[in-house]
Amino acid sequence: MQYSRKFELTVEAGSVVVVCGASTTRLRVSPNPRQQIKQERWESLPEYQAETPGWARRGQLLGLVSGPCRGYFSLIPESVAVRDARNPARQFERGRDFQCDSEWGTLGRVSSGSIGAEQPVQVDYAYALRRLDSIIEDTRGKLVLRRGTPHIATPEPPVLQAGERRLANIWWPKAGERLEAAQLFPLQETVPPKPQRSAELLLPRTLQKLTRGEPLTVLAWGDSVTAGYPGAVVWHKQVIDGLRLRFPKAKITTRVLGWGAHNMADFLAAPPSSPFHYATQVLGSKPDLVISEFLNDFVLPPDRWEPQYRRVHADFKTLGVEWIALTPHDVWPGWMGLTSERDCDHDPRPYVTFLREFCERNGVALADAAARYGQLWRKGIPFTTLMVNAVNHPNTAGMQILAESVLALFDAEGQRAL
Repeated sequence: MQYSRKFELTVEAGSVVVVCGASTTRLRVSPNPRQQIKQERWESLPEYQAETPGWARRGQLLGLVSGPCRGYFSLIPESVAVRDARNPARQFERGRDFQCDSEWGTLGRVSSGSIGAEQPVQVDYAYALRRLDSIIEDTRGKLVLRRGTPHIATPEPPVLQAGERRLANIWWPKAGERLEAAQLFPLQETVPPKPQRSAELLLPRTLQKLTRGEPLTVLAWGDSVTAGYPGAVVWHKQVIDGLRLRFPKAKITTRVLGWGAHNMADFLAAPPSSPFHYATQVLGSKPDLVISEFLNDFVLPPDRWEPQYRRVHADFKTLGVEWIALTPHDVWPGWMGLTSERDCDHDPRPYVTFLREFCERNGVALADAAARYGQLWRKGIPFTTLMVNAVNHPNTAGMQILAESVLALFDAEGQRAL
């Protein structure tokens, strides 16, 4: 529940000052401590592959892993020390004997250095867990600061007790940092964005099949966010579950075609022998409805978007396939050109603008997940806390935002069908 009265938050000398009417409360904060790992043993280090993308390198430091979750920018680079496990007095030199990717927290030996391929080593390092604290009004009307449970990637704010209200969250993405105003996330009123046009106008055949209980084949087409990964109930499963609730007669067959670390252009260029060949696997699957999700398209050169989307649209029209295009979820702020996870209602990515305009011009149904992600900060949620790798892979709650943006196209029609 959100706080019903107006209040102001400021940062003063390691405290949060809450002013509500004539009342002022000062709450002392506790920065994130460093997590220390001593003598993590490696029987051998993989060779450091500088040309390999950071997320794909071997040699992940074990402290930066929690189940399916990975810590991005969690490692404190200057803390890394690598020693000979047989002779700990012998310390190896970074750059000459080993390399460490500070962003992804991977370690590897330099082939020309002193660490042999079968050389056991022990590693010391420090890293930061991420944390969300909350400013809460308790049942007596007193304001308290309650710490959340730290996590390597997906921290959650503390649970409210009956009768309590959450005013704001405080975001601690790093260790030992000073509190700044950008870390304060006061809860605000939000209104879920509505689609410009609904399924009734843009997806009439799909809506008819759902309502009448006629067989409907849905193809979920995209990249790794569509293919799925541990730690998340994928968005299209949540969409289908939601459609079945809205349309009790629905008979839906789902097909999934997700290609991790690739984009729509890769599908269009894939040869006939590929399991991701566009003509065979997308058009040849004869779907009634395609829901596309291509986060990875936003890094393509902008002049590529229009031709490939125009081609796909023409193919779908020829075959009578209806189409829902998802705008991408938010990712690591630096990748998006953001300096903060606050004040980000407007998505700065040109691809998002293109996709919105393309769908409006061509009568394609738009599921605007980016607009919903843009409101998370107003709900007190830094968007990277919904990523299992702290970067770009949504957890179940993050996937739900994508699903909700698709289901919003059917909300009014679903009510009429019940």
